[in-house]
Amino acid sequence: MELRRLASLVAAATGLAGGALMAVGVAALPHPWTTGYVSQAGAPGATNAAYYRAGVLLLAITLILLGLVLLGLAMTRLALIAGGVLATVSSQVTCTANCPLPPFEHTTAQDLVHAATSIGAIGLSTLAMLLIAVIDKDRLTRIGFAICAPIELALAVTLLAVGRSEITAVLERVAVLAVLGWIVVCALRGAGPRLRAIGGR
Repeated sequence: MELRRLASLVAAATGLAGGALMAVGVAALPHPWTTGYVSQAGAPGATNAAYYRAGVLLLAITLILLGLVLLGLAMTRLALIAGGVLATVSSQVTCTANCPLPPFEHTTAQDLVHAATSIGAIGLSTLAMLLIAVIDKDRLTRIGFAICAPIELALAVTLLAVGRSEITAVLERVAVLAVLGWIVVCALRGAGPRLRAIGGR
């Protein structure tokens, strides 16, 4: 098996496993679990925090591997690798209890670092999606971007205008799920019978 295909398979496996572990952590949040930020699942003292943090780390590995195996535009690969690095930091620098975020809550430097790296990882993944959709004209990625971009925009507006709320929590979970789905699909396509890394010629 070609090294690139093997790396793509590993990326798909770590992406699926990471998503599952994060779900285990989020599902353990106090009821109703749809009202808190996703990152609360990894805060100190949270039930299954170790599972959540391990899941984020696996997703970081997925992004880095995907950046390494993709063919085509160097900027796309760089965005994915940088996103993986930020996700790695996010998995190690957790938010404090209840994950307070500005502008409506008093926050700490640790919370800001965690939020910035988490948002940065999602943002860079979406940037890579945009580059592939526009430059490489990949149809599936165009669909993925058309789904992810409006959700992320709505989440950003809600965070700034409302702060912590049920709609913010739901939008955050949908955004993470949508980006994760695209990442795993990219990895699976690269691991197909004929290597078809996104952006390949």
